[in-house]
Parts: sequence; structure tokens; C-alpha cells
Amino acid sequence: KASQIWGLARRSLRYPIFESAYPAVTITSSASANTFGSWIQLIADVGTNKKLYYVELSPLSISATDRSIEFEVGEGAAASEVAVARGGFLLNHANAVSMGYMPVVVSIALNLTNNARLSARVRDSVASAITYSIHIEVSTS
Repeated sequence: KASQIWGLARRSLRYPIFESAYPAVTITSSASANTFGSWIQLIADVGTNKKLYYVELSPLSISATDRSIEFEVGEGAAASEVAVARGGFLLNHANAVSMGYMPVVVSIALNLTNNARLSARVRDSVASAITYSIHIEVSTS
């Protein structure tokens, strides 16, 4: 019976419980095309046995052109960050104007260093600084 199958599946599947203590922050690309902006702290201390599950990135302004966007998530002290995850996508201007900007979610599933400080930075193909909203989901691995 379907109810028995779902009952077994519910007992054997474990889904992470995401921690909501990590609000979105704003992050800005460089005013030079294809150059990363500054690292921005996301979390001062992730704790122990944590995994980064996904990154959600959303532009906060409309650009008149298509643009390539790339982000990095890094671990380490301020001014000593090392990229541990990277993602990117192409944002189509025509779709953004007609549908509005939707957040892009990139799955990561990366084990984090215990008590790591997490930061992020972004770059795009536009020759002006663009502000984005970035949000991550972290859970016990």
C-alpha cells in the first residue's frame, strides 16, 4: 500500500533542517567588468560539523544588458579569505524586465571547516558596481 511505502520512506530519508540564523546580506560587484568586489562577511563562526547546502543570489537593480554573474564563498579571516565554493549564471535582460528578477539558487553541498568565518564576493560583466542580495543555507552535516 502507498501509506506503508511512504511510512518506510519517511523513516529512512533524512532531510537537513536549515538554520535560519543567517539572513541575506547585500554584496556589490566591482565597478570594473569581470572583477570581483570586496569580500563581505556572511557568518562570523559557522560552528562545528556544518555543511553549506546552497547559495541564493538575486540582483537588486535592473541592468540594460545581459550579464554573466559569478560568486565565490570563502573561508578565513578578513583579508585572508580562500574561496571554497563558486557558482555562476547568465542573467538575460529581456526576461528580467518582463518577469522581474528572481533569485538564482545554486546547490553546493560542501562540508565547512569547523568554526570557519564565511564570506562571499561577486563579479559580473557590467562595467559598473551592481548590488546583489546573497543568502546561504547551512545545516549540521
